[in-house]
Amino acid sequence: LDIHSGKRTRLTTGTKYFSPDISHDGRKIVAAEADPSGKSYLVMLDAEDGKVKEKLPNPGEYFFTYPAFSKNDDKIFSAVRSQAGQMALVAFNIADGSHQILVPFTYKTIAFTRVRGDFVIFTASYNRKDQVWAWDDASGQLILLTGHNTGSYEADIDLKKQELVYSRFTADGMQLFRESTDRQQ
Repeated sequence: LDIHSGKRTRLTTGTKYFSPDISHDGRKIVAAEADPSGKSYLVMLDAEDGKVKEKLPNPGEYFFTYPAFSKNDDKIFSAVRSQAGQMALVAFNIADGSHQILVPFTYKTIAFTRVRGDFVIFTASYNRKDQVWAWDDASGQLILLTGHNTGSYEADIDLKKQELVYSRFTADGMQLFRESTDRQQ
């Protein structure tokens, strides 16, 4: 959707792509792909025509979810599931196809990956609760951002206001919450 003209453009048909993210320069789209055999890939698409530019290597045979471009578009961060059913947060180098495990494999769920500046924000289970975490790619630190009795999900950081925005279960259903990130820094 071109937000200025309102024109919609269909980039693909008959594909099994999900969780797309657009690069900061607007030229590429990364998406998770599941083929009919159940294999999963990170696919780079041209944002203009939807053609596949490349598929990143997947020697670990991971199942990819929620891929997101790094702030410089040189890496892809993704929550992945291993053949054993464990999940991890992994960074994939676009140039050489190498990868680095940032949050080790665990049987706890990792989801809703989003990048803001140097931070990779995601939801992961901790002490029987789904909480919001951030991986600081500059320092290599893992930071717990929420600690509520009910789950916290689909977070983002407003860098200008230095606020964490996320959804959480309440007696009135899912609600949006904002809180300062100053306490986490």
